[in-house]
Amino acid sequence: ITKWNDTAIVALNPGVKLPDADIVIVHRVSPPGLSTIIGDYLAKTHPQWKAIKGDGMAGTWPASAIEAKDAVDNFAMIKKTQYCIGYGAVSQVMKQGLVYVQMKNMAGNFISPSDENISAAASNAKWDESNGFDVVLTDQPGASSWPLSMASYALVRKVSEHPERTREALKYFKYSLRYGGLKAVQYDYIPLPDSVRSVVNASWNSLVDESGVPVFKE
Repeated sequence: ITKWNDTAIVALNPGVKLPDADIVIVHRVSPPGLSTIIGDYLAKTHPQWKAIKGDGMAGTWPASAIEAKDAVDNFAMIKKTQYCIGYGAVSQVMKQGLVYVQMKNMAGNFISPSDENISAAASNAKWDESNGFDVVLTDQPGASSWPLSMASYALVRKVSEHPERTREALKYFKYSLRYGGLKAVQYDYIPLPDSVRSVVNASWNSLVDESGVPVFKE
Protein backbone atom coordinates (compact mmCIF):
# COMPACT_ATOMS: atom_id res chain seq x y z
CA ILE A 1 0.00 0.00 0.00
CA THR A 2 1.63 3.22 -1.18
CA LYS A 3 -1.33 5.52 -1.95
CA TRP A 4 -3.90 7.07 0.37
CA ASN A 5 -6.70 5.99 -1.95
CA ASP A 6 -5.59 2.35 -2.05
CA THR A 7 -8.63 0.08 -2.07
CA ALA A 8 -7.68 -1.40 1.30
CA ILE A 9 -7.77 2.04 2.97
CA VAL A 10 -10.91 3.07 1.10
CA ALA A 11 -12.69 -0.06 2.37
CA LEU A 12 -11.96 0.94 5.97
CA ASN A 13 -13.16 4.52 5.44
CA PRO A 14 -16.54 4.39 3.68
CA GLY A 15 -17.80 7.77 2.53
CA VAL A 16 -14.42 9.49 2.98
CA LYS A 17 -12.82 11.02 -0.13
CA LEU A 18 -9.17 10.04 0.02
CA PRO A 19 -6.47 11.75 -2.09
CA ASP A 20 -4.62 10.08 -4.93
CA ALA A 21 -1.33 10.85 -3.19
CA ASP A 22 1.70 8.92 -2.06
CA ILE A 23 1.85 7.99 1.63
CA VAL A 24 4.93 9.55 3.25
CA ILE A 25 6.22 7.78 6.36
CA VAL A 26 7.77 9.73 9.25
CA HIS A 27 9.67 7.53 11.70
CA ARG A 28 12.17 7.90 14.52
CA VAL A 29 15.87 7.41 13.82
CA SER A 30 16.37 5.17 16.85
CA PRO A 31 13.99 2.59 18.37
CA PRO A 32 12.88 4.06 21.73
CA GLY A 33 10.07 2.54 23.78
CA LEU A 34 7.27 3.82 21.57
CA SER A 35 8.81 2.41 18.39
CA THR A 36 9.34 -0.92 20.13
CA ILE A 37 5.67 -1.05 21.12
CA ILE A 38 4.50 -0.30 17.57
CA GLY A 39 6.86 -2.93 16.17
CA ASP A 40 5.50 -5.47 18.64
CA TYR A 41 1.91 -4.64 17.68
CA LEU A 42 2.62 -4.93 13.95
CA ALA A 43 4.42 -8.25 14.46
CA LYS A 44 1.39 -9.61 16.35
CA THR A 45 -1.16 -8.49 13.79
CA HIS A 46 0.67 -8.56 10.42
CA PRO A 47 2.69 -11.70 9.53
CA GLN A 48 4.36 -9.88 6.62
CA TRP A 49 5.77 -7.25 8.99
CA LYS A 50 7.07 -9.94 11.35
CA ALA A 51 8.72 -11.77 8.46
CA ILE A 52 10.53 -8.63 7.27
CA LYS A 53 11.23 -6.65 10.45
CA GLY A 54 10.63 -9.12 13.29
CA ASP A 55 9.00 -7.49 16.31
CA GLY A 56 10.78 -4.16 15.99
CA MET A 57 11.06 -1.09 13.77
CA ALA A 58 14.69 -1.43 12.68
CA GLY A 59 15.87 -2.14 9.15
CA THR A 60 15.37 -0.51 5.79
CA TRP A 61 12.62 2.04 5.21
CA PRO A 62 11.28 3.25 1.84
CA ALA A 63 13.49 5.85 0.16
CA SER A 64 10.72 8.45 0.54
CA ALA A 65 10.48 7.95 4.33
CA ILE A 66 11.49 10.85 6.57
CA GLU A 67 13.72 10.07 9.53
CA ALA A 68 13.25 12.18 12.68
CA LYS A 69 16.09 12.42 15.17
CA ASP A 70 13.98 12.87 18.32
CA ALA A 71 10.42 13.45 19.57
CA VAL A 72 10.45 17.21 18.87
CA ASP A 73 11.75 16.70 15.34
CA ASN A 74 9.27 13.88 14.86
CA PHE A 75 6.22 16.06 15.50
CA ALA A 76 7.69 18.95 13.52
CA MET A 77 8.12 16.68 10.48
CA ILE A 78 4.60 15.30 10.81
CA LYS A 79 3.13 18.79 11.06
CA LYS A 80 4.84 20.19 7.98
CA THR A 81 4.73 17.15 5.68
CA GLN A 82 1.60 16.78 3.57
CA TYR A 83 0.09 13.30 3.20
CA CYS A 84 2.39 11.80 5.83
CA ILE A 85 1.73 9.25 8.54
CA GLY A 86 3.76 9.02 11.73
CA TYR A 87 3.45 8.06 15.37
CA GLY A 88 3.94 9.55 18.82
CA ALA A 89 2.71 9.50 22.40
CA VAL A 90 -1.04 10.08 22.66
CA SER A 91 -0.64 12.99 25.07
CA GLN A 92 1.71 14.79 22.68
CA VAL A 93 -0.51 14.13 19.67
CA MET A 94 -3.37 15.82 21.54
CA LYS A 95 -1.23 18.76 22.64
CA GLN A 96 0.07 19.26 19.10
CA GLY A 97 -3.48 19.27 17.74
CA LEU A 98 -2.68 16.53 15.23
CA VAL A 99 -5.21 14.32 13.49
CA TYR A 100 -5.12 10.74 14.76
CA VAL A 101 -6.61 7.48 13.54
CA GLN A 102 -9.03 5.06 15.08
CA MET A 103 -7.60 1.56 15.28
CA LYS A 104 -9.20 -1.85 15.12
CA ASN A 105 -8.55 -3.73 18.35
CA MET A 106 -8.52 -7.43 19.11
CA ALA A 107 -12.29 -7.38 19.68
CA GLY A 108 -12.80 -6.00 16.17
CA ASN A 109 -13.90 -2.53 17.29
CA PHE A 110 -12.53 0.70 15.86
CA ILE A 111 -11.66 2.92 18.82
CA SER A 112 -9.86 6.18 19.51
CA PRO A 113 -6.93 6.70 21.89
CA SER A 114 -8.13 7.92 25.29
CA ASP A 115 -7.24 7.55 28.96
CA GLU A 116 -10.21 5.21 29.41
CA ASN A 117 -9.30 2.96 26.49
CA ILE A 118 -5.63 2.77 27.46
CA SER A 119 -6.65 1.94 31.03
CA ALA A 120 -8.94 -0.77 29.64
CA ALA A 121 -5.97 -2.43 27.95
CA ALA A 122 -4.18 -2.60 31.30
CA SER A 123 -7.29 -3.90 33.08
CA ASN A 124 -7.81 -6.66 30.50
CA ALA A 125 -4.18 -7.82 30.36
CA LYS A 126 -3.00 -10.91 32.23
CA TRP A 127 -0.62 -9.71 34.94
CA ASP A 128 1.41 -12.70 36.14
CA GLU A 129 3.75 -12.31 39.10
CA SER A 130 5.64 -15.49 38.17
CA ASN A 131 7.23 -13.80 35.14
CA GLY A 132 7.78 -10.46 36.83
CA PHE A 133 4.67 -8.88 35.31
CA ASP A 134 6.35 -9.01 31.92
CA VAL A 135 3.32 -7.73 30.02
CA VAL A 136 3.37 -5.96 26.68
CA LEU A 137 0.05 -4.12 26.48
CA THR A 138 -0.29 -4.17 22.71
CA ASP A 139 -3.39 -5.81 21.22
CA GLN A 140 -5.01 -6.82 24.51
CA PRO A 141 -8.55 -8.30 24.68
CA GLY A 142 -11.53 -6.17 25.60
CA ALA A 143 -14.16 -4.19 23.71
CA SER A 144 -12.52 -0.83 24.37
CA SER A 145 -8.82 -1.72 24.77
CA TRP A 146 -6.55 0.64 22.84
CA PRO A 147 -4.19 -1.68 20.94
CA LEU A 148 -1.07 0.49 21.19
CA SER A 149 -0.87 0.82 24.97
CA MET A 150 2.31 0.47 26.99
CA ALA A 151 3.33 0.37 30.65
CA SER A 152 6.28 1.83 32.57
CA TYR A 153 8.10 -0.38 35.05
CA ALA A 154 10.24 -0.10 38.18
CA LEU A 155 12.54 -3.08 38.74
CA VAL A 156 13.05 -4.49 42.24
CA ARG A 157 15.19 -7.48 43.22
CA LYS A 158 13.26 -10.49 44.51
CA VAL A 159 16.09 -11.17 46.98
CA SER A 160 17.35 -7.94 48.48
CA GLU A 161 20.93 -7.35 49.62
CA HIS A 162 19.74 -4.19 51.35
CA PRO A 163 16.26 -4.93 52.73
CA GLU A 164 15.95 -1.60 54.52
CA ARG A 165 16.42 0.25 51.23
CA THR A 166 13.97 -2.03 49.45
CA ARG A 167 11.44 -1.51 52.24
CA GLU A 168 11.66 2.27 51.94
CA ALA A 169 11.36 2.08 48.16
CA LEU A 170 8.24 -0.07 48.44
CA LYS A 171 6.70 2.38 50.91
CA TYR A 172 7.22 5.08 48.33
CA PHE A 173 5.71 2.92 45.56
CA LYS A 174 2.72 2.09 47.78
CA TYR A 175 2.08 5.75 48.51
CA SER A 176 2.53 6.71 44.85
CA LEU A 177 0.17 4.04 43.57
CA ARG A 178 -2.45 4.94 46.16
CA TYR A 179 -2.28 8.73 46.10
CA GLY A 180 -0.26 9.69 43.04
CA GLY A 181 -2.94 9.30 40.38
CA LEU A 182 -3.51 13.02 39.92
CA LYS A 183 0.20 13.72 39.72
CA ALA A 184 0.56 10.97 37.10
CA VAL A 185 -2.13 12.60 34.97
CA GLN A 186 -0.42 15.98 35.31
CA TYR A 187 2.70 14.43 33.77
CA ASP A 188 0.76 12.76 30.94
CA TYR A 189 0.65 9.28 32.44
CA ILE A 190 -2.39 7.18 33.31
CA PRO A 191 -2.69 5.63 36.79
CA LEU A 192 -2.81 1.85 37.06
CA PRO A 193 -6.37 0.53 37.32
CA ASP A 194 -7.28 -0.52 40.86
CA SER A 195 -7.42 -4.18 39.87
CA VAL A 196 -3.84 -4.09 38.58
CA ARG A 197 -2.60 -2.03 41.52
CA SER A 198 -3.93 -4.65 43.93
CA VAL A 199 -2.09 -7.45 42.15
CA VAL A 200 1.17 -5.48 42.12
CA ASN A 201 0.86 -4.55 45.80
CA ALA A 202 0.23 -8.18 46.78
CA SER A 203 3.33 -9.32 44.89
CA TRP A 204 5.58 -7.42 47.29
CA ASN A 205 4.89 -10.02 49.97
CA SER A 206 7.16 -12.42 48.08
CA LEU A 207 10.20 -10.13 48.24
CA VAL A 208 12.73 -11.37 50.81
CA ASP A 209 16.14 -10.59 52.21
CA GLU A 210 19.10 -12.94 51.82
CA SER A 211 17.89 -14.97 54.84
CA GLY A 212 14.48 -15.52 53.26
CA VAL A 213 12.69 -13.10 55.59
CA PRO A 214 9.98 -11.03 53.88
CA VAL A 215 11.06 -7.46 53.28
CA PHE A 216 7.59 -5.94 53.15
CA LYS A 217 4.17 -7.15 54.19
CA GLU A 218 1.21 -5.59 52.36
